[in-house]
Amino acid sequence: DTQRKGVSTDFCIGVACYPEAEDAEKESYIMGEKVGAGADFGITQMIFSSDAYGNYMDRLKEDGINLPIIPGIRPVTRMEHVEVAERVFGAKVPDELKEKLKNASGDAARQMCLDFTVRLCDDLKGAGAPGVHMFILNDVEMARDVLSRVKGS
Repeated sequence: DTQRKGVSTDFCIGVACYPEAEDAEKESYIMGEKVGAGADFGITQMIFSSDAYGNYMDRLKEDGINLPIIPGIRPVTRMEHVEVAERVFGAKVPDELKEKLKNASGDAARQMCLDFTVRLCDDLKGAGAPGVHMFILNDVEMARDVLSRVKGS
């Protein structure tokens, strides 16, 4: 188990994590260094799959890293959001969602994305996530809709 070497304080330290990093071994090493420096928890880059989260957690545990990791999710509402998530952030968006969004727009696309996000939250909870961090980019209504449905489940 990676031991903490950082300074003890009454302040909580969160760090960034990258479950879909191109070099998984390097990511695990860096996470070990962050824990050794005193990290209390991590928040992932946006992910669109509970498998990505589960595989990442398994990999960290195999490397002796035991840290609460909160998955970061991005409730998208249209295809443009998906394209930006992939192009700018390197996120891997499931083909199933992309295919559905190609033929949907407006309220239908938004509802499809809301359903997808709620399922993702449920799946992440089932995978042991302590909660989620939502990347909300000026869409407060979508955040409210996700929260009300997740809290109701």
